[in-house]
Amino acid sequence: AGGASHAAPTCRLELLEIGPLHFVGVEALVADLGQLNEVLRERGHEPVDGVMGADLLQGREALMDFAGSSLYLKADAREE
Repeated sequence: AGGASHAAPTCRLELLEIGPLHFVGVEALVADLGQLNEVLRERGHEPVDGVMGADLLQGREALMDFAGSSLYLKADAREE
């Protein structure tokens, strides 16, 4: 999202769904992932649609299963 001297534009997502979880009114940074996806394709990887930040993952006890390509998040009682 740029360095300290570059302000990244933001937006508010009305609804963000990750599996069974629904997040309402999420603040998000807007970034062009075109260059990253170009490098990923050159290296034989799938492109990405977005990047999740620690603010979303940390509070939900995120567990990443790299071997199984799965992400597990603990639901907040308000989101179930």
